[in-house]
Amino acid sequence: MNFQGGNAKSGKFLLTDSTGGSIAEFQYPLPLVEQKAPTIPKKKDESEMTVAELYAEALEADRGTSRKRARELYEKVISKASDYAEAHFRLGVLDFESGLWTEAKKEFQTALDLEPSHSMARYFHGAADFQLGNYSEALRTGNRVVELEPNLSLGYDLKGRALMRLGRRDQVIPEFEQASQANTKDFRAWEHLAMAFFGAGRNSDAFALARDLVDRDPTALIPRAILAFEDPTKPRTMFEETLQVLGEADFEYVEAMLVFESLAMPKAAFIYAMPLLADRFVDQFPLSPMQHIYSSALALINGSPPTAEKIYNELGQWNSDFVFPSRTEAVNVLQAMKRISSSDGRFPLLLGDVLANLGRIGEATVEWESAIQKDPTLAQAHRNLGLYYWKEKEDPDRAEAFYRRAIDLRPKDPTLYVELSEILSGTPEKVVALLTDLGTANFGRNELSENLARAYNELGEYQK
Repeated sequence: MNFQGGNAKSGKFLLTDSTGGSIAEFQYPLPLVEQKAPTIPKKKDESEMTVAELYAEALEADRGTSRKRARELYEKVISKASDYAEAHFRLGVLDFESGLWTEAKKEFQTALDLEPSHSMARYFHGAADFQLGNYSEALRTGNRVVELEPNLSLGYDLKGRALMRLGRRDQVIPEFEQASQANTKDFRAWEHLAMAFFGAGRNSDAFALARDLVDRDPTALIPRAILAFEDPTKPRTMFEETLQVLGEADFEYVEAMLVFESLAMPKAAFIYAMPLLADRFVDQFPLSPMQHIYSSALALINGSPPTAEKIYNELGQWNSDFVFPSRTEAVNVLQAMKRISSSDGRFPLLLGDVLANLGRIGEATVEWESAIQKDPTLAQAHRNLGLYYWKEKEDPDRAEAFYRRAIDLRPKDPTLYVELSEILSGTPEKVVALLTDLGTANFGRNELSENLARAYNELGEYQK
């Protein structure tokens, strides 16, 4: 076997046997195959997109919970194709999720005018009526939904809830039975059925179904709440058992209160008593301000001002910095609390927070300004308005003024310094003045050190 050709660096090599026959041949170094970098397709400008492409972009933003972006894109779809029913429907859902029931109804109605068979648009149209207190309209819509979609549990559930609100309790049970049978996995429909049994005085049926639901989902609070009425000792057992299985007990109790209230259940005092009972029966249960707030507001909404005032007075001292209402129901609740305590700036502050979270930023700023008028010491309200003028209005001067007031009120809040230093990034001398003597290491926020270093660099003071 012979090895011929080439040198140490390159060449063509031939491997032969003793007779001179070729066994193998190869070249060194191996030739490199030229590879072109992949071409990344340029994203189309929105003006170049088709209606379908714009809608797909809107849907992606919607699924990513970017409400503002999704709304802009749905509106662009409609501006290009006003007969795009699904865009009107999706825009209506955004309004619905923001608590803008009237605006949502208009979009759902437009979707139905364009596509009368759109069952979900019809259901949400009825659900918006329910939220607006138009229970007869909601019932009529529910009837139409089940005519078009007999297997859609939501239609029967809407009918049942409307009938409960209209006081026609004798007609409610069949609707919730239909809802639970149309979709046996719809746990909320089963809960509503148990509540309907209870409301109709069929306690044995209510308790039996509630026990079954607890077996199916140990974390479900509605069936546990129903079982609390089975005998006088049940409330204590209910709360103790619930605390063992719930990770977010505060949220769950508020949820249960709202469900009972939404169906105008009898023994309504239970709605207000539930969190207070929890506090009395279970010493380790931390009663949060939001539970008192919801309880007090629901008492007022349901016509019991003395109960509302009593619960509010039991709230005592509380810090709005640690209260984070986020659901649409909180809008009505906090508006009610503003009536209970008209001089308390914390309620417009929290209402503004909810509205901003729902994308209703214009309404939110009105509430934050009201909060400052009632209580100028609310640092969070100043910070929120500063953030608004920074991000929404692009007015750094007004933003700076609000942030400096917030810092005066809360000088040890590192977030305020981080955000203000970013607002002042175009004026490095102000950043240096803000952060030089702060002692950023005490805050443990790297952003502060980075922003200070960047400001020194822009001023040419590299040694610092």
